[in-house]
Amino acid sequence: RNGCPVNYFMAGKINPEGIWSMTTVDQLEGFFWWSFMWKMKAEVRKAQEQDPDFVRMEGINIVDLKGLSSSALSSETMDVIKLSSKVADFFPETLHCMLILNAPGFFSFSWGLIKKFIDPRTAARIQVFSSETKGIEALKGLIETSEIPEDYGGGNISTHDAFAKQAANPALLRQEVELIHVKRAKTTKSKNVWNLQKDESMAVSVYSRSVSGAKIVAQLNGQAVSSSSASSEVVQCQWQPAGENHGGTKPLPVCVELATINGPGMVTMEVQDLDNAQRAHNGMSRGYFLVVGDVTKSLS
Repeated sequence: RNGCPVNYFMAGKINPEGIWSMTTVDQLEGFFWWSFMWKMKAEVRKAQEQDPDFVRMEGINIVDLKGLSSSALSSETMDVIKLSSKVADFFPETLHCMLILNAPGFFSFSWGLIKKFIDPRTAARIQVFSSETKGIEALKGLIETSEIPEDYGGGNISTHDAFAKQAANPALLRQEVELIHVKRAKTTKSKNVWNLQKDESMAVSVYSRSVSGAKIVAQLNGQAVSSSSASSEVVQCQWQPAGENHGGTKPLPVCVELATINGPGMVTMEVQDLDNAQRAHNGMSRGYFLVVGDVTKSLS
């Protein structure tokens, strides 16, 4: 209603292991700085295009915690919250307000800890709602109904469609994602089955920081699909050499372009743990593989 750009964060759907399969704390710090220094400017310019009189360098953040589990608030997650708060402290007046929606019961304790990392001026602009009804009422008090995503009872496109629309690849029809966990020395299949139409193609990539490698096979209608190269079926973390940044060896995420699959058919994944982690790596992340399928129109 006041012209401020609005950002939606579906935090309750995020699995920390999925995030750490793709990125590191150092990379996230760079993202936070980019968000404040560049992305925010672009959003304000867009708001000014719609309203030339808009002069506020502020934004509204909507954080939806629906589906959040207590395990997601790990020590690594808290480290990221601390880091983002430190960066945000350099831009104290860029937040108009934040609404935290669908907060689960256990979040009240976590919120007490999180507030300690946040500048008091920023914390005063944050409202937490455990009641979905009251949260939606507050949302509609800030934003015109026509601008609110249909997920929240508004007349705008859904957050899912909005994210796809903002994708770097304009040819992207949709993106299928699943975080697969395989136990030590076991084989498992993906829970999701992705349906490809006759004129669609899916580029499958796998992200992981698992210290134990896994053989991953993409399947179309239950039959294995040839991977991009003979070695690409095996996915395992990279290692940061001792002495760099943190002064010791640690697993780093890797991305493997697994296969390109042409429809029609049903796409599934099979993951076999190779149980090749060293004893020194006990306690490190293992067995988590983030599978991403980018669906576009088939060229053939």
